[in-house]
Amino acid sequence: MILFNASARRDAESRMPPHIKVSTGHGMAHDHIVKTSVLYQRKLEYTMNCRGKAIPAKLIVQQFALEDRADLECTAGQIAGAALATLTAFLISDAPSPSIAHVPRKIVPLAMRLADDSARENELSGLLAELAGQIWGRMRNERDRFPLSHDGYVKILQLREIELSEDSELWIMDEYQDTNLVLDAIISHQAGQKIFIGDPYQQIYSWRGAVNAMKTRIEDGLLVMPLSQSFRFNHQIAGAANILLRSLGETVPLIGQNYNLQQMDLRRHHTVLVRNNVTMLSVAAEYQGTHQSVYVPGGLTAETRIKAESALALYQGRLDDVRVSALKSLGSWHAFEDAAKTMGHEFPEYRDLVSLILDHGKHLTGIIQHCAKPWDEVKNDRGRITLLTGHRAKGREWAYTRLTSDLSLSAAVVAKLNNKAALSEQEVESVNLLYVAITRCKKGITLPNAIKQNLLDLDGGRTDDIAGDTSKNTNQKERISEDEAKRRTQEFIAKHRVNKS
Repeated sequence: MILFNASARRDAESRMPPHIKVSTGHGMAHDHIVKTSVLYQRKLEYTMNCRGKAIPAKLIVQQFALEDRADLECTAGQIAGAALATLTAFLISDAPSPSIAHVPRKIVPLAMRLADDSARENELSGLLAELAGQIWGRMRNERDRFPLSHDGYVKILQLREIELSEDSELWIMDEYQDTNLVLDAIISHQAGQKIFIGDPYQQIYSWRGAVNAMKTRIEDGLLVMPLSQSFRFNHQIAGAANILLRSLGETVPLIGQNYNLQQMDLRRHHTVLVRNNVTMLSVAAEYQGTHQSVYVPGGLTAETRIKAESALALYQGRLDDVRVSALKSLGSWHAFEDAAKTMGHEFPEYRDLVSLILDHGKHLTGIIQHCAKPWDEVKNDRGRITLLTGHRAKGREWAYTRLTSDLSLSAAVVAKLNNKAALSEQEVESVNLLYVAITRCKKGITLPNAIKQNLLDLDGGRTDDIAGDTSKNTNQKERISEDEAKRRTQEFIAKHRVNKS
């Protein structure tokens, strides 16, 4: 049985009989590649001792004698970091070697993207693909002391085309709507019956290279057995989720448990789900103001803290303290605000950074400290909140949840859904993420007005316009008032309420 992550593996191990072997993709690859090679063990040991258990960019600079490239507006460190990102994209693919196709556009310098300089982008992409290939050559070589990454030994397993077990008659793969191509290639090579478990509407990691590996198999005739009965949430949550699923074309409705939701008390413990890490700081500021503790499982990421502190430094004109190259290259806060407006649809975190600094900049240090309190210090606080992203919430559940407005759908996405227009991959995943977030709740949920409006608009039929089409800007559907939104929400709840006699 192959699980999505270590926590899911531990949970499954406690439930499965002893003859069922439970592992993650990385665990399986570690057993067959690293454990069988003392040389690979030494290479991986270096990585395990690095901060974040990842190969540092400075090592790439040293080992490959990189220099700053003024013509590409990149320092040696930036080139090294971008080459590592390119290598990672290759390692989770099913390709035999790195290529320009593996260069993530997000690592191209922001100034270059804003200038739409395709010639320099292509030159940079070629450089990064070549460097990623050189790194990979040394990484896979057992006798080269260059370190091995975790994704690296999974890739080695795929390329060696090893038959993992002659006794395995049955393979069970979980969360296969969000696997990656390298793992799918490994599983495809194995003999035996295979059962793929997954929900295509919970595919939310394509931005990290994940794919819905079940899709092609289903199109090729794989038997599909829907599991529509929920063990987690009630019929009212199922009703809200079904609005989203119907908008995506699903015809098999979810069936929830036969009990009613309870009223939430936001001064008592609950879980808050947000879209991205930067929003967490704004939410933490809100709860700090009501003297409620904030617990972030695993802690606030160093990347989030550095982004926020760098944005504040840019706002205050302290360019030397800006540690994010994308912000530093812009040179001023005004330029960053313009970039957030221009590219906010592609990188919503830019807009959230601007809002965070404008609203809470002078209190940023205190907010970060409020998020850093250890579990033992906050666990007995009855008003404590648990704060995490919708992505990290997948597969988990809580009694009471609150969703923030950054999880809501844009007017353009809602209009496209109502008009059955094609959505981009990013737009589809925004709907999927909202679906995942809504269905984490067991007893009570609080939704912002923006999400309530989404559900009302999607449940109310078509609109005449597809937002974003400036050639059709007349007779646009009027937005209802907040009081009307509340009235319709109460009507929806009453309609789907179970009357217990």
